[in-house]
Amino acid sequence: MASMRESIRESLRMQGRDYSLIAVAIMFAIFGLAMSNSVIPNYHEQHALEARKAELEQQVRDARAANARLEDEIEALDDPYYMAQWLRAHLGYRDALVEGDDPK
Repeated sequence: MASMRESIRESLRMQGRDYSLIAVAIMFAIFGLAMSNSVIPNYHEQHALEARKAELEQQVRDARAANARLEDEIEALDDPYYMAQWLRAHLGYRDALVEGDDPK
């Protein structure tokens, strides 16, 4: 007695030819397209975002170092001894003459 159910492989046979391998190849192609359109771009986007994150973190470290240096300079400008030394070194200022000193 023949079974009423027919297998999928049997249903793909047309005129003696077996099209099941072609159907599997088409399914793999559809799967490949779906994966390349959804997973692979996300993978590359993730790597690009990680590279950008590392770049931004480096910029933040550089900015913090520059800010710390500028804060030190600003604090030093409040010190009158530092200002006197800086004015002598950079602008050629001299100490004020005291009475009785020789101007030479």
